[in-house]
Amino acid sequence: DKAQWVNTAKPLSSDDFKGHVTLLEFFRIDCSHCQDAVPFMKYLHQTYGPKGLKIVALQSPVTDREKDWKGVQAQIKNWE
Repeated sequence: DKAQWVNTAKPLSSDDFKGHVTLLEFFRIDCSHCQDAVPFMKYLHQTYGPKGLKIVALQSPVTDREKDWKGVQAQIKNWE
């Protein structure tokens, strides 16, 4: 499958992360624990993003709803 990107002007490469601490967050939009983590991810981004922290959230779809890219984009925008 082809990678899809949300909230970035261009696809990222490993060069974008050189010299930065990077947090990889694996999530599913239908996972209640993942939904509970959203405020904490926002906190980390707001607090440590200006200091160089990079956060990359990778969705691992299981359900048909999670495989619907437009629905995933809408949910992510809703979390913002």
